[in-house]
Amino acid sequence: MNQLALWAVWMGIDEPLPTPTDPAFNPADVTPGPIGFIFTAVFMVAVGLLVMSMMTKMSRVNARYQVRDELEREAAAQQASEQDAAGQDAAGQDERETGDSDPRSGETSR
Repeated sequence: MNQLALWAVWMGIDEPLPTPTDPAFNPADVTPGPIGFIFTAVFMVAVGLLVMSMMTKMSRVNARYQVRDELEREAAAQQASEQDAAGQDAAGQDERETGDSDPRSGETSR
């Protein structure tokens, strides 16, 4: 309700307030008509195509990041395995040089 109607209720006026009417007002003059419908339809199709294009490009970017992350994880795992292998080779070489253990029997030999 607008303020004037609230004021009328508060004042105790029981009569409905007159509504302004303009005899020159034609509702058909203010409707968009077929031109407005066509413009709106074209606009919606353009927006739909832009959204589809954006989704395609975003999925490509997402796939690239996933592949990059996977490659980085594989490279890190490979480096870790190479370091482990190098560490085990160095430890085995140290044990053989000092003669602390016999790899066949598991006992120390001196």
